[in-house]
Amino acid sequence: MHTEKRTVSSPKSSLSISREWLRVSFSKRYDLSIPLRGTSLSDLIFALLYGVFDQNVLGLPIHEEASTVLLDTKGRDPLHVLDPNSPSPAMHDELLYLRGVVVDTASDGEKNTPAQEPFEVRLETRFSEFTGRDQIAHQVFVRTTGPSASWLSTLCVGNISRAVPLRIDYLRIGIDLFTRGGMFGWVSRTPTVTQTILLELRPDELQIRMVAEKLKNRTDLPIQRKSVGDGLQQALLKELQFDIISDIISKT
Repeated sequence: MHTEKRTVSSPKSSLSISREWLRVSFSKRYDLSIPLRGTSLSDLIFALLYGVFDQNVLGLPIHEEASTVLLDTKGRDPLHVLDPNSPSPAMHDELLYLRGVVVDTASDGEKNTPAQEPFEVRLETRFSEFTGRDQIAHQVFVRTTGPSASWLSTLCVGNISRAVPLRIDYLRIGIDLFTRGGMFGWVSRTPTVTQTILLELRPDELQIRMVAEKLKNRTDLPIQRKSVGDGLQQALLKELQFDIISDIISKT
């Protein structure tokens, strides 16, 4: 297994805070860009997947029949991207998009150059129902393309970055989180999207954006769901030695 740590070089980040109109609440937007050096994205992708996704998503087999249900969580809107020129734009709400190649070292012995078959894996979400506990359910569907799709079906989302002979060159994650709230003491039972995480990873750069609305305090973190925020924090600390929570607090 490749264990080399990637090196962080001059991360750039910014935080904007504003008070919402006619509300005693705040909105925040945090942007982070980390240049990367190294040759493998495997460990970083593995840590990010296990940092931000639930076990029911990580265990999804990579084939089109696979699906699961998320509560108060969905994929990002197709228009919400960090880079307008991102590859393979989404047509539906997208939770994850991963692109790479399958490297076949034995297929082209004459030229001594391995053949590379491109593949894509995409997780999309679609509304399912409102539950009796005032939660909103979305179903997750897996979409896989490429000539090696049948071989990829033996993998699950959680282990794809460490499967040999896969080489991943791009990862995109978009997560919308629902909360319930109101104004002037009135609390709505209808969940609405108030927090979003957007992440794009290339061999030379990691970009993250967090957007939050209806925060009660100016000092609140932009991602209030502890499992997601703590998971992302631990992934970045372990693989890049970057403390994202301390960075946000220092700018508040």
